[in-house]
Amino acid sequence: MYLSDRHRVEICLPAQMMLACAIAGISEENQQTDDFKSFKKDLIEAGWEPVADLDPKKQGNVLRRVLRLHESIPKQIIGDDHGNIPKLALVQFHLIRFIIEDGYLQYEEDGIFHRAVLTFMEALQHHAAEERFNASAIKAAKKLLGRLQSEGYYRGVVVPD
Repeated sequence: MYLSDRHRVEICLPAQMMLACAIAGISEENQQTDDFKSFKKDLIEAGWEPVADLDPKKQGNVLRRVLRLHESIPKQIIGDDHGNIPKLALVQFHLIRFIIEDGYLQYEEDGIFHRAVLTFMEALQHHAAEERFNASAIKAAKKLLGRLQSEGYYRGVVVPD
């Protein structure tokens, strides 16, 4: 199946977002656990799959686009509050949820991306349970999706009410 560079970026970005939040938000001690190592491995594989069939130069081009796009996201969500990783993670989770629920991004049940999303979701459940915090994250995720769509990504994804 043919994938444009834009589509490859759209597929890679969620794995990159989850991985960065996990590394920033989990203590070094907890990053040494087998569960974290498995989660990290799944995300790295999920982020690599969309570019695995490309030549090395093209891989580098796509992955640089993913990184540039990803690096712009925290500033929009948490500004200079680098300690607010839970909010960043929850916003990114809702963005990923919008994209998946809309059917724009599909993955195999029990595949590596599926396992990673479930792990990410479980880690954020207690934050999502805080009604005001979660509502704020959903609002920010909608704004983020709008910005990404204005840049040509995730076109056609409809934000739920």
